[in-house]
Amino acid sequence: MANESMEKPATEAWLYGYPLVTAAMTKGTMTAVPARDDARRKAPVNHRRRAAQERPLRRPVPDRRPFLVGTRTLRPDPAEIAHRGELVLPRYATGGPSDFAAVNRLQDGTRLIPLSEWTGNPDDYSPPADADTTTAPVDKVHALSGREYFTLLNRMMVDNPPDPADAPYLGRLAKLGIAPGAVLDDLSSDELAALDEGARQGPETLRGLLAEAESAKDGGWAVHRGLSDYGTDFAKRAVITRFGYGSARHPQSPDAVNPRPDDCSASLLRGACQ
Repeated sequence: MANESMEKPATEAWLYGYPLVTAAMTKGTMTAVPARDDARRKAPVNHRRRAAQERPLRRPVPDRRPFLVGTRTLRPDPAEIAHRGELVLPRYATGGPSDFAAVNRLQDGTRLIPLSEWTGNPDDYSPPADADTTTAPVDKVHALSGREYFTLLNRMMVDNPPDPADAPYLGRLAKLGIAPGAVLDDLSSDELAALDEGARQGPETLRGLLAEAESAKDGGWAVHRGLSDYGTDFAKRAVITRFGYGSARHPQSPDAVNPRPDDCSASLLRGACQ
């Protein structure tokens, strides 16, 4: 039975780790697809794809066409580019509709491969045969038990170290067995039950936080500001991960926002729904 005094800290710890665990699940799904699948390229997935890497990734690129990765515009040789722990935001340059077919061919020829599996030939990589590529990554995250969730978080934090500003909070997390590279084997049954309860309460807590954040409307729009500049606001960071995954502030546009209409999410925006 969970110790009630530990349930709230465990839920807060679940929120803290949510972006990194979600990124791990997303990366696993993205790199488990051997070829183009139009059924899985619908918006918003094809608009932004983010991967916080547990391990480096290599991106074979078949052309010298400029494209954007994170905040850098690159014009690579037809070879490959290695990424580690950065925003992956690929956008190919295009000359207009007449150029779309060529861009589509480049998109189809671009692969995302774990560096540990890279041989020099992208065709050598075969995704895990048993990988689940149909369940949404967030659903996979929400299905994890506390032990599974925090074991993955501890492992991910080794190669994706927390920000130095997180240090005071990490000191409190350590009491729950949550730290880079830590194992949960020495926790008591009550402590493990508290972690399970934190994982159970996490998704509902996220929905409540979103409702609170969107309760104040700006002319009929819910506007989330300060995206990707969260500091130690771990709850806000988790909410954006769940409901606006990929939302990011570009350094050249610090005032960018991601608004959402209040009552028009199921219909096209019109004069009566602005």
